[in-house]
Amino acid sequence: IMKLFLFLSLCNLSLVLCKPPNILFVIDESTDAKAYFAKNPQDAPMDLPNIKALMAKGTTFNQQYVQAPVCCPSRASTWSGRNIHRMPHQQVNPSTGLHVDGAWNNHEGLPHDYAYTFADVLKANNFNAGIFGKTDYVAGGHSVTCRMESWLNKVNFPYTLANGSYGWYDESGPVTHTVAGTDGGRVVHASDWAHAKQTADFIKNASQEDKPFLAYVGFDIVHPDYTSSPYWLNQVNRSKITVPKWVPLDQLHPEDFQAVMKKRMAGSGCCNDTYKVDVRQHYYAMIAEYDAILGEVLQAVKDAGVEDNTYIFATSDHGDCNMEHQQFYKMTYYDPSSRVPLIVTGPDVQAGKIYDNLTQHLDFYPTFMDIANITAPVAAGLEGRSLMPILRTGVDPGRNNTAFSQFHGDNIHLSWFMLRQDNYKYVTFGSGSEVPARLFDMEKDPLEMNDLVHELPDVAKAMDTQLQQMIDYPSVAADAEAYNKDSFVRWRDSFKTPTDAVKALATEMRFSNSWQYDPDGSLKAVDAWLQTPNSSFEWAC
Repeated sequence: IMKLFLFLSLCNLSLVLCKPPNILFVIDESTDAKAYFAKNPQDAPMDLPNIKALMAKGTTFNQQYVQAPVCCPSRASTWSGRNIHRMPHQQVNPSTGLHVDGAWNNHEGLPHDYAYTFADVLKANNFNAGIFGKTDYVAGGHSVTCRMESWLNKVNFPYTLANGSYGWYDESGPVTHTVAGTDGGRVVHASDWAHAKQTADFIKNASQEDKPFLAYVGFDIVHPDYTSSPYWLNQVNRSKITVPKWVPLDQLHPEDFQAVMKKRMAGSGCCNDTYKVDVRQHYYAMIAEYDAILGEVLQAVKDAGVEDNTYIFATSDHGDCNMEHQQFYKMTYYDPSSRVPLIVTGPDVQAGKIYDNLTQHLDFYPTFMDIANITAPVAAGLEGRSLMPILRTGVDPGRNNTAFSQFHGDNIHLSWFMLRQDNYKYVTFGSGSEVPARLFDMEKDPLEMNDLVHELPDVAKAMDTQLQQMIDYPSVAADAEAYNKDSFVRWRDSFKTPTDAVKALATEMRFSNSWQYDPDGSLKAVDAWLQTPNSSFEWAC
């Protein structure tokens, strides 16, 4: 009786003490895991006071991988708790009647009527949910040219690198912009500041209610183009910016060469060391601005008096190569693209800890279920594992030390599949027979400069066996390729005449400049590709 009386008395004194915990989920864009300098703060070219404070209060996950390093597929996986090859839906925008098995590129994701996201389940269990900013997890988004580059990624287009040419490229290369901004240059990415305010207002109001809240906010920063102001650029110490080592084009793995070329970074004009530093300075300046934006949201939690009853998750949807491996942007298996920061704070989270074993975005959904003390619907088909044992104790003896990622979309050639197991990273392409696989020792070679696939064939073979036990990757790659051809044919046949379709390819896509090098050869290459089998990815001749 006395315990019950004490509990009721405390409830009368403070609503917070009686409410289940709140969840704040913050996800920005394009942030490489190294960009927070969690393990080497002395090397940081910029100060990140809010991120540092968050790290001091919680646990930093140093080996957090995404399921696909591009916006919509990664976010679809996060919101659903599923790998991207397990997202059946109908193609929309336009509705073509094509059934799609996975989030193969930025146009494909979860169906619009999907009812089992973590937010859906939390709302059904008495959470007040506020969703702000970028979500980007359902099918039908992004541009036609983005889809086209994905559908045609295996076409053997004609190109030249002679006389400094950039070859066949889809992108415009790494572009920086220095702008004035507002508020003395402090506000550059205005929409993100606005989303932070919306989230802060929601937290203020929701904290007064008698049920827990889920506050989600997705920011567009630090997505390229790399845009900042003198206010933020002057806060970056250029002397601390390292210049990534590049290798000659003829020494690149064939799949890396394709990625480098398609990102318009294979020409002799790209890029001297000064420009590499310029790009990285703008990138770090954007992260500094993001730190300030994040601070607005974190302050709202403090001001609402719910910091001790709120779990905060701060992460990114994927990384950015930031000029490493002769690339900018994402889409690749290298760590700057596929590994992201994750910081978690909360009522029983260990403070000031860094967790070095492997985790992945699939783990968010079951973690949220753990926090809410609810069971996810069987239909959700979750594939991850809760992070709560790690957050509470620093260990999870039952966890396999593995992470998995894949991609099938633009700025690449073959579908790739990545398995991280302990200190090794294994990557294979297509059906596994077209080009050599890759193997890196991430402990001895964290920058992934020394491919061990020929040196350690037994390790590579064992990891390939393990990968095929997780996913029948030749079949998945063939499925994605069949989708590419079916999607392209439906798009082509939507025009009144074949000539109109060819005109669109030649003038309306980001690769239209590349098409002009040899228009007839480009069209013949597309026709030849359409005749190739989906299960083999040799170049069409």
